[in-house]
Amino acid sequence: MLQNIRHKNDIIIFMSTDKITNYLEQLELSPLETKIYLTLLHEGQINPQELIKKLKVHRTSIYPPLESLFSRGLITKSINGKHTSFSITDPEKSLRAVLEEFTTQKKEELKKMELAFPEILMQFPKISSVGKEIYDMETKFYKGKAGVGKIYEDVLKAKEER
Repeated sequence: MLQNIRHKNDIIIFMSTDKITNYLEQLELSPLETKIYLTLLHEGQINPQELIKKLKVHRTSIYPPLESLFSRGLITKSINGKHTSFSITDPEKSLRAVLEEFTTQKKEELKKMELAFPEILMQFPKISSVGKEIYDMETKFYKGKAGVGKIYEDVLKAKEER
């Protein structure tokens, strides 16, 4: 969906909110965090009460996602006396920082999974065909490069030639 945004100098810019929404969700922003970010992108600086009205959410539900966006560096908080308002930070810098943090976190998770693999593999029961007659075997199907590798491995392990 394309939306036009009017900035202070009255330049109209078109943006695809669907692409932005999808990207923010891939960075694991919650749906409410995404809506807040897009609203701030569209509206510029806004106070929490106006944000609550625009998004039609309960007052208590707006502050945790605002704090999360603020702590991740995606938005700024301005306090003027008793009035607080929020606006987005430079997306090029802030989204890049969030992306780098996200990819680092995912790489660490993948590394942990890779390190845990041998231990997990040991928990599986051993599959053995010892004692089975050749004629009792069933047909096996393999797929892809790993399947071709398994076929060659089976041929090399075979005790008799066929």
